[in-house]
Amino acid sequence: MTMAGSSSSTRACDHCGRTVSPCWRRGPPEKPRLCNACGARWLVKHSLVGYMPLIKPARPESKPAAAPNPLASTRKRLRNSSPS
Repeated sequence: MTMAGSSSSTRACDHCGRTVSPCWRRGPPEKPRLCNACGARWLVKHSLVGYMPLIKPARPESKPAAAPNPLASTRKRLRNSSPS
């Protein structure tokens, strides 16, 4: 039931306007091309009234490595040196 092709910037969901989707689905005659989220909703509910899929925030760019914790080495040393 999916349309050919995967992510493409030349397509847009006729309901929410998304341009990237893992697969494209068929919808009602007035909105024939739907993204995966809207298409799944249409398939189950046969309605898109009041529905807008959540938009995941963009992934943050890679964070710089955290500085080593100076107390971690001290704790480790104390833990290993204490008599059992």
